[in-house]
Amino acid sequence: MLNFGPMKILILSPLYPPDIADPAPYIKELGKRLRDRHSVTILTYGNIPEKVEGVRIIATSKFKPLFIRIALCILKAVYLAFPADIIIVQNGASMELPGLLASIITQTPMILKIDDMLGHSRSSDKFLYTMIQRWTICSSVTVITTSENLQIAKILNIPRVDKKPIISIFEPVSQNEITQYELSWNDHLKKLETLMHHG
Repeated sequence: MLNFGPMKILILSPLYPPDIADPAPYIKELGKRLRDRHSVTILTYGNIPEKVEGVRIIATSKFKPLFIRIALCILKAVYLAFPADIIIVQNGASMELPGLLASIITQTPMILKIDDMLGHSRSSDKFLYTMIQRWTICSSVTVITTSENLQIAKILNIPRVDKKPIISIFEPVSQNEITQYELSWNDHLKKLETLMHHG
């Protein structure tokens, strides 16, 4: 059982279901698992984001031109960050910049989570994206990655959270796998909440 007090958590993610690519399913499940102890808001890009009872989901349309989309997301992130205790930003320049500016303007602590390797590789290929990611890393109270991204953790010298829990929906799942999945989520949340409270 976790002993941390309730927090107002703002999660920024470039992907969220019905997107199926990582980190979309993880972000939805994280929101579901945090909602019982905390007030959770997820800011993402999308047109019909899947609802999660007890979690506030706010989306900016992907159909808007890039500049307008990011500008709207920045405004929303700043507005939502004022009452927040912590901002968790999933990597990707389109969310790192809004998260970074919201954190600076509202003085809300920010955690950067780097485990979208496609987003990271895109950032590495472009000077502006690289600068946004470096600035976000420097401004974060903590930068974390999952154990499946050991190489990036070593390069950036950042702490890891154990491998994020995953179960494939396309294969049969045994009761033992379900138990391990639940245990891994419990462990994952304990580590993440410790980081949120202590930076």
